Parts: sequence; structure tokens; C-alpha cells
Amino acid sequence: MTLLGQTRRSSRPVPQAAPATERRRRRTDFVTHEVARQAMLLGILGLLSACRTPIDWFDGQELGYRAHLAARYPKGSQWCEPQDKLGPFATWTTDSPSPDRFSARALERALELGYRPSSCRLGAVARTSPGRSLGAIGILHDYVCLDGQDRILVAFRRFVD
Repeated sequence: MTLLGQTRRSSRPVPQAAPATERRRRRTDFVTHEVARQAMLLGILGLLSACRTPIDWFDGQELGYRAHLAARYPKGSQWCEPQDKLGPFATWTTDSPSPDRFSARALERALELGYRPSSCRLGAVARTSPGRSLGAIGILHDYVCLDGQDRILVAFRRFVD
């Protein structure tokens, strides 16, 4: 008997510690489960990052270079090739096939923005300053859409290498 009253003894057995081998098995199962769960999560994240469409990729490039291109190729100005070009700019008309997928998307984006280009120019320029792509120095492709009088409507850029 205690100060609070009579205590009852339970007939339940006191839990015993599991043998060492059982504890090790449980710990191994837990670690295995955690590793599998983390691997699955990384796999899903990898798949999601790999599932970017060319349109998503184009939009990212467009956002990253928009301000610089507006200053470099002012809307309404007469076309002239930039001084830092790595070769002549190629010209294609809007009724001919585009040279690559990015140029086709650039033309499509210009039409979405309400521009009616009659021709487009594609050329490589040197990238001499660090930027969004790990600060790499390399090559950029500029895509410039022009009207019938060779005035600039809009420009897009892609980091190549």
C-alpha cells in the first residue's frame, strides 16, 4: 500500500530487450528503407529536371538575355552586324524552313508577341563575360527578326558552348 492507495500489480510480462542480432536486423532494415526512399526521391527529381521541353528551355534563355538584347539590338533600328561576330550572320526568310529548332522557336515567339518579321538573321557572337551558365566564356547564337526594311523587331539569344 502507498500514500495514494493500494497499487495493483499487473500480470503483464515486462518487455525484454531484443537480442543483439534482432536489433541489428531492425537497424539494417531501417537504413535500407531510408536509402531506397532517398534514391527514389533523387530519381524522381532527376526525371523532372530532364523533362524540360524545348519551349521551357527557350523561355529560360529568353528571360536571361532579354535586357541585354534590347540594348544590343534596339527595336526599330536599322540592322547591322555586331562587331564581335564570329562570322557572317545567316539570313532566312519566314517562308523558308528554319535552320534549327531554336530558330524555329524564335520565329514562333516573335509571331506570338505580335511581330510580323519578313526575315531573320542567325549568327555567332563571342561571350566574353561571365553570365548565368556557370560563368562560362564561350559562344552565343543571336537570332534577330527583321521587318521588310531590315529594321529590328525583336532578338533572341542562345548560349551554345
